[in-house]
Amino acid sequence: VVDTNGIEGTKLIYDGYYMVENDGKETLAEVEYGTFGKFSTTEGVGKFLNTTVYNDLFGGSNQSKERNALVNAEWFINTMSKGDDARETSLRRQSNSQTVNAYIGLISVGDQMSVDSSTGRVKGFTSWTINYNEKSEEFTGRQWYTTWGGTSDYKSRLTDVRGVRPVIVLNNNVKIAGGKGTYEEPYKLNY
Repeated sequence: VVDTNGIEGTKLIYDGYYMVENDGKETLAEVEYGTFGKFSTTEGVGKFLNTTVYNDLFGGSNQSKERNALVNAEWFINTMSKGDDARETSLRRQSNSQTVNAYIGLISVGDQMSVDSSTGRVKGFTSWTINYNEKSEEFTGRQWYTTWGGTSDYKSRLTDVRGVRPVIVLNNNVKIAGGKGTYEEPYKLNY
């Protein structure tokens, strides 16, 4: 659980990297980001999350109850520069924040700094965040990403291929009934 803002609901981060089937084996999903500073459901990682991941996790005909538990949330995309306090710049809406509505979003750098994950670190593997860098002259136009060591960096090109940690927002009427939110002990939800 990252946030219970009371307006839209409870924000949950997928504990680990999203996996896909490739030649009969489960592998880490790897996608390009898309357009700089723009999280969109029509291209890149946003489209992947809100089509492939959404349909995989919530697309079955017997999963309408689960789909109804989700919020088509407003995600805000903030800039963040090296040295900024990630919990201040990436977790709070800023006056210049871009927004997009989507069922599945990405982890922010502040989320990464605020949570503990049992499976969020895979040696040699990184994942996209929803934040981007626009102030550093050398690295203007670069997306932030989480490193395999659990930290973050912004020297990534949009065409780099990285993994994803999907984030959803649950309706206010959905309650966490048990579990720890880890891979080993997932949350049990009442809805």
